[in-house]
Order: sequence, then C-alpha cells, then structure tokens
Amino acid sequence: PAQLSGLLQQHSMVLDPEIRLGLLQALLLLRNRGLLEAAAVFPLLFELFEVPDKTLRTLAYAHMVSDVRKMHAAGANSKGCREAQALVCRVLGSQERETASKKALDLLVDLYRRRIWTDERPVNAIAQACLSKSTRISIGAMRFFLGIEVKMDEDEGAKMTEAQAMTVEKHQHSK
Repeated sequence: PAQLSGLLQQHSMVLDPEIRLGLLQALLLLRNRGLLEAAAVFPLLFELFEVPDKTLRTLAYAHMVSDVRKMHAAGANSKGCREAQALVCRVLGSQERETASKKALDLLVDLYRRRIWTDERPVNAIAQACLSKSTRISIGAMRFFLGIEVKMDEDEGAKMTEAQAMTVEKHQHSK
C-alpha cells in the first residue's frame, strides 16, 4: 500500500492515465478489504483531485462517498468515521488547494443531503466556507444553506414515490 500511495503521490501528473487508474483501483481494493484505514487513503484522494483526469476524479469521489456510507452504517460514531469527517473538514478549512477544498465541500454537502453527516462539525465547516476567499467555494457553501432542506424533501418524496411504484408493481405481478 505504501508503494502504491507513493507512486500516485509523486508521479500522478506524469503517469499514463490507465496506469494511474489501475494503481488507484488497486489501492481502493486494499482499502475495501480493510488493509488500509480511510485516514491513510483520503489525503491521497484529495491530492488526486488536482490531476486533470475526469475518470480518476470521479472514481476517487465515488469511493469517498461509498466509504463514508459503509463506515456510517457500521457505527455513526466509529473512530474511522470521525477521523474521516475531521479530515474532510480540515481540507475544506485549509483551502490550500481550491479543487480539493471544493471537493471537500461537495462531499460534506452530499453526505449531509444523504443524512449521513448531519451533526454540527460539517455544518460549521460549511458555514466557515461561506467566508472563503474562493468564489466557487463560498457560493457552494451559501447554496447549501439556501436550499438543502428543499433538496432533502425532494429526495424523500422521490424515495416515497419509488417505493409506492415498486409496491404497485409487486402487487400487479402477484395477480
């Protein structure tokens, strides 16, 4: 794992996209098998958001969301979940790399919307982001406060509609 991380960290900009993607997939496989902690993988994933490779960035973001969901399902107050949350909030607060900070904001908003991270730490980090020097980050944070309840209600309504449609479909198939 350390060699894979080192390769990606040091040479991510110059590696062939397929090799870079393969290295990341191998690293994420090790994380999924429990051989690495999220705290060891997440900083690298935030660094990889700077690489101009949409496939790589999409995979990294999707893994972060999935990983946090799994940790939350195992226990909302688990050590790994708290460490991941602290790391994401720290990346958003540092704003050293705008792209990584924007992805951290997107992650916090997405996980709040999914009702996974709804405690005060992510909300306070998003509130601090409203004062960011970066326009992209401050606008994203302000949009969170202006419309998150509406989006969450829409998500809830869509889930209810989907559940009702599945119930009707099951009822029709049983006849």
